[in-house]
Amino acid sequence: MQTSRVMDRESTLSLFMKMESPMVAYDAPRKWVQIARAGEYKGHPAGSFKFDADAFGRIVANFDAQKNPVPVKYGHPQGEDDGKPVPAVGWIHNLESRVNGTQLWAFVEFTSDAAQLIREGKYRYCSVVVDVESVHRESAKEIGPELLELGLVNNPFIDGMEPIRLSRRVLFEKGKPMGLKELL
Repeated sequence: MQTSRVMDRESTLSLFMKMESPMVAYDAPRKWVQIARAGEYKGHPAGSFKFDADAFGRIVANFDAQKNPVPVKYGHPQGEDDGKPVPAVGWIHNLESRVNGTQLWAFVEFTSDAAQLIREGKYRYCSVVVDVESVHRESAKEIGPELLELGLVNNPFIDGMEPIRLSRRVLFEKGKPMGLKELL
């Protein structure tokens, strides 16, 4: 049975004390969200790739090795969109591989605008941008998969992702979140 991880106030404060990067705001919405799940993906436009416990471990290690948080953006913009800046709508402050290395989760701090759109149901999922053959910026040595950004999307490439839930309460049945079908 899979159980949901709940961070108590003490754990949350401990996490924030460890963060070296600035927060969006003291009262910014923060949440652990699923950002990837294990599988072999052959139909991606950039080429095939595989996410497994090893890949997730390397993504987490590369994330932990950098000082700056990873940005969250709407969709998957490439740098700038038609010459206009693409601002971050959140920041990833922590990563964890969970459920025996079959899922990758991020502790995300959202801007108030992004959180409002999520609460209104205008964005429901997220989708990772990973360079599977990344190189270290200073040494140019191969470091393997690196998380570059996270996009808020409605149709993630990886099917079957957990939706983002910013509410304080989620109804559970048999250890799993209940959807509208189960409630009716």
